[in-house]
Amino acid sequence: MDIREQFPLLPLDQTLRIASCLDLKHPLVVSTKHPNVMTTDFLLTCQRDGQLSYEAVCVKPAEELTNQRTAEKIDIERVFWELLGVRFRIFVLTKRLKMQAANIKWATWPLRHGHYDNEFLDRAVQLVELGPQLRTNLCSRFVDHLDVQLDDAINVMRALIGSKRVHLDSRQDWQEADAFEILATQTLGVGT
Repeated sequence: MDIREQFPLLPLDQTLRIASCLDLKHPLVVSTKHPNVMTTDFLLTCQRDGQLSYEAVCVKPAEELTNQRTAEKIDIERVFWELLGVRFRIFVLTKRLKMQAANIKWATWPLRHGHYDNEFLDRAVQLVELGPQLRTNLCSRFVDHLDVQLDDAINVMRALIGSKRVHLDSRQDWQEADAFEILATQTLGVGT
């Protein structure tokens, strides 16, 4: 229902008490040496079966989780939410997940900016074949059959991927690929 980013853990006295009870140093503002207000990366407001609930999510790169100080700060954060009865989760950001997130951002850009309507995309997906495809061949096909300029043809492909009309291997870096392995296409809302 709602996502709040960098949600402050207030009142500050609460995280100070938690740190003291856990025998950990509370984070400080470097320039003033005063206690820093801690934050949680995401606070989600969820509704399931008509019931509102909250979930706190801490996002950390995998390589940071081996750092003792990072673990201590996560512990303070975890206890803060547990005392409020809020489910606390840690989302581990791996290199693969970073690439997948970048792929999604890249593929959905034309959709987020309103470049193509459904009718246009339904026509475009008819031009895509299953299997390995060179990016240049796909773009040429769009130019020839959809009356788009060459520099816009890749955005057509992005929109097809972002709208899930074309399915690719998510382990591939779509932005840098010279070729795409088309796993499946969806024609006029019906999977083929």
